Amino acid sequence: MKKATIAGLFILLLIATLAFVFLRSNNETIDPEPAQSSQKLYIALGDSVAAGVGLPDASDSSACNRTDQGYPNLLAGITELQLINKSCSGARSQEGLLKGQTVNNLLLDPQLLALDPLSPSDLITITIGANDIGWVEKIQSCYLSDCTQSLEPEILQPDFALMQKDLSDILAKISSTYSDNAPQVIVSGYYQLFANSTPDDCADRVGLSLGEIELINVAQTLLDTAIQDATAPFNGVKFAKLSFQDHGLCSTDPWVQGLNDRQPFHPNEKGQAAISEQIAALVSQ
Repeated sequence: MKKATIAGLFILLLIATLAFVFLRSNNETIDPEPAQSSQKLYIALGDSVAAGVGLPDASDSSACNRTDQGYPNLLAGITELQLINKSCSGARSQEGLLKGQTVNNLLLDPQLLALDPLSPSDLITITIGANDIGWVEKIQSCYLSDCTQSLEPEILQPDFALMQKDLSDILAKISSTYSDNAPQVIVSGYYQLFANSTPDDCADRVGLSLGEIELINVAQTLLDTAIQDATAPFNGVKFAKLSFQDHGLCSTDPWVQGLNDRQPFHPNEKGQAAISEQIAALVSQ
């Protein structure tokens, strides 16, 4: 009698255990798993324009001088995407994106290492090319001496061609990384620093002739053309033409940092906000 009772209890316990396992595996209302985040990723690549150098909000802890007012941070807020910001002051297509970059005696990984095919991003932005041609240095030289010869289009063309090839290599790398689940890629151009009719008495153009200003504007247009041409062969890649019309240096409401600011020729707070809005208009919903 005692053995029969024990055997009966064992059978009942076994049935109850099997029933629980069956219900747990087939009924989603029992002990559900925590919901996973559906937020998509946004990877920002680029140079000091993307990093937001020279602006007053706090910089991050990297050596790249990224600030919270850079357009990637603002764009992430507009699109509600989770930002991975790899932009860095001084970055070039090669030394920065395709290869490592040395900043403040630190060797940084190539920005393209942020690409992860196992965690597809929804958006990638790229601002690169100005440092490839030594853009800021060329502008600075115009303040010191006559730069008309060095800014002639035929003189700059080899630099534009090399930059265009490197940018094509960057876009090809992105395309091969995400071959099965390609993100949207937006490559920005740059902005004109001056209007051709800049007044003579403006402190930010002292030392520049109107001829030099016109050549600076022509060179910036050719830089944009080279960047846009690099994007053309790639499906899903858009070119963002940036406009600072009526907001260049010496205007009544400049979007560019002047000679007495922390980082001359870079966008100020209003300029970064304008870039974020202009790129946001191209982001697919």
